[in-house]
Amino acid sequence: MVFFVRRFCYFSFGVLGNFNSVLTIGLNEFKKVIDEINKTALSLDKNNEYALFIDPAIIEANKLDAAKTYMGFKGYRPIIATLNEIPIILFYKSKDGNASGADVEVLEDIFNLTPKNKRIKHVS
Repeated sequence: MVFFVRRFCYFSFGVLGNFNSVLTIGLNEFKKVIDEINKTALSLDKNNEYALFIDPAIIEANKLDAAKTYMGFKGYRPIIATLNEIPIILFYKSKDGNASGADVEVLEDIFNLTPKNKRIKHVS
């Protein structure tokens, strides 16, 4: 992934002129690829029902843009959603340290990634 992002950013940097926007474009395109791989894995899986595990972790970071967490230190709070039946990360979202855990928007995004013939039976 690092090679892909570096290559994409190096190639596009002169064209767009803004490294941050190029990096964002590259990562968004990479996310689309991961989403398609996950959809394919789910469509090939024999199970029709899944248990979804959502883990909003807290990562301590002393960076200037890091927000103070409810535990009192500066950091980030990424949300990772996995399935019990298949070893894939179905969803990942980076959030500020002071953000809440999984909210309605996150759950909607996760359910939109799930194929229509599959069902999430349990969320924890």
